[in-house]
Amino acid sequence: MEKEILPNYFQDIKITGFRIANPNATVIVHEVIIRIPFSNGAVTDQYAKIYKEVETKLKETEKCIDGHFTPFCVDGKAVITTLNPPPTEKELCVRNINVLFVNYFEPVVETEGLSCVSECDFSSPKYVDCNTGTCQIKQDGAQCFCPNTHKYLYTYSRCRGAVLIAGMYGGAGAAIAVLVIVAVILGVFFYRKKKY
Repeated sequence: MEKEILPNYFQDIKITGFRIANPNATVIVHEVIIRIPFSNGAVTDQYAKIYKEVETKLKETEKCIDGHFTPFCVDGKAVITTLNPPPTEKELCVRNINVLFVNYFEPVVETEGLSCVSECDFSSPKYVDCNTGTCQIKQDGAQCFCPNTHKYLYTYSRCRGAVLIAGMYGGAGAAIAVLVIVAVILGVFFYRKKKY
């Protein structure tokens, strides 16, 4: 029956137990295992739809008539329960990630399937662009590590506004030298003006 209902999703049936209700009836407890692709919308929505299909099909299945039991009849006591609803995309994504970092990873559903990406990945909705730097996930979130910090000073976050340290010191030295020269010239000018 499950193969008819779920031709694209049916994976397996797992029998978890059974008991003899009376000489003509056996109660079989089983799980219907389905596989849902990520490329066709939200998994939880698909699961709810397939769950309803199974429930409807079981209600339509041949009923047991008093004293006349056919091999696959279902009596009115058939119960469908949801034992293991599918995990959400976020739950699947962070399943194997350390709990300290789960807030910095997001699920991305693509045609190939589900990917779990960090904020350092281009495909993340919360992508952190480090320009020329390297992005790494730390306990405080995505952090940018800038290259050549012994040569460059970065004036903005995320490795932007690189200034050559030697040029900065040279420029500062030149500016100080100009100020000293201007101060000396002004001092000489005022001294001579006072003298005359």
